[in-house]
Amino acid sequence: MFCPQDLVGVARSLAEEEVYLNGRRAFPVRLHMVQFTQEGMSKLGQGIRDVARRYGLSVARVKELMSNALYSAPPNTSLYFLFHIPELDADVHVEIPRKFWRLTDLAREQEVPDHAVRLVRRMRAQGVGLEERAVDGCKCG
Repeated sequence: MFCPQDLVGVARSLAEEEVYLNGRRAFPVRLHMVQFTQEGMSKLGQGIRDVARRYGLSVARVKELMSNALYSAPPNTSLYFLFHIPELDADVHVEIPRKFWRLTDLAREQEVPDHAVRLVRRMRAQGVGLEERAVDGCKCG
């Protein structure tokens, strides 16, 4: 589910350090800003195993490559792990559809990039429930 047939679709602009997904600019998302559902965690694990198997890498190596690589690519509401596999010179994305995650950290909007603030406001306007809850012992929201 998380490994589309056209996995290679990410391009990085080295001069500006911008990340793109299929021609759309992608914006980094801090992992503490989202909480994955139980099913989302399961699907994410399956996606990691699928990428590892497809590219002949260990699961640990795929996890290492995916660290700090979570992005949003507006106007799509999915999140994406976008990362490069240097051993193969391949760019890969793992999609996390909206039904498998929710925003959790809304208290520090001044620390959040403008695109994330706009995403939160758009989701509020659409009536999407945004929870305040403790995540890893830290009260967010």
